[in-house]
Amino acid sequence: MKSNCQLSARCPLGRAGFTLIELLVVITIIGMLVGLLMPALNSARSSARAAQCGNNLHNIGVAYRNFLSRDGDRTQFNAATWTGDLAPHCENSLQLFICPEDSALSSGFSPTCVQGVTLHVNWNPVFDIPFVEGQRCQLKNVQADSFELWFEDNFDWDYNDLRVKVAKTADGKAHLSSVMKNSGATYDIIGSDGKVLMNVTNANHTSMSLDVPYERLSYGVNNRAVAMGSDSNKILALDYRKKIADLVGLDAKDKFSEQVAPRHRRSVNVLFMGGDVARRMPDEIDPQADLSLHDTLWKPLHDPKLSQ
Repeated sequence: MKSNCQLSARCPLGRAGFTLIELLVVITIIGMLVGLLMPALNSARSSARAAQCGNNLHNIGVAYRNFLSRDGDRTQFNAATWTGDLAPHCENSLQLFICPEDSALSSGFSPTCVQGVTLHVNWNPVFDIPFVEGQRCQLKNVQADSFELWFEDNFDWDYNDLRVKVAKTADGKAHLSSVMKNSGATYDIIGSDGKVLMNVTNANHTSMSLDVPYERLSYGVNNRAVAMGSDSNKILALDYRKKIADLVGLDAKDKFSEQVAPRHRRSVNVLFMGGDVARRMPDEIDPQADLSLHDTLWKPLHDPKLSQ
């Protein structure tokens, strides 16, 4: 009979696998490595998204210059319909108007979801009012699935000229219907593509029934861009929560600190009239905290200065 030693010599014992303690050590080390690498990976992704945002604004600047070279008249640029004006000059790529860091776009229905729609007022002279809170449009009766926009087309400021209810639809659109019309003016409701959706008169306003897609937009354009001329160092557009950055002049309606969108590590991408794109901290471009910034970065040369 062979001894246990002889058997052991011929068949050396091997280890079947890791012990529990060894596995726990390996898992701990992997977890530590992941913990060290993830911030760097997230930072790299954030930098890439910020760069893509800057590239979007650069291409918007190119589209703006192409628009001017085609039309030859800066006054044809309309802040209320600027996305529709520029879309044909950037191959109608609507993704160009969306910052990859803009998480607010996922919220869908909101008081800014129809800001791409414009009320074209057929007075003399004619003018446009965006479907978003501003000087001639008040936001009223905000609910989870609806809100109202009250428009002023004259100078009595009663906001009774036209009132429109905007309601969320089951298929993810915004339904527009007229609540009231007390003005003698006629209106054209214009979509974000620049096409007329409906002509509104006293006779037919109660039949208004329009479904429009949500406006997906991450940038706001300077409300006085039309008067800029060759001011290459002035701001044309930036990361913003509204379609129009209504920040220039004594009658400016926006509060910069509430509407600016510092999506890139607390900074914003800024497009200048000359085509340059730069990253700025909000306080470096705030026209309301420092009036000298209003005059040097935001207002056209021939507009009145606000700083002394």
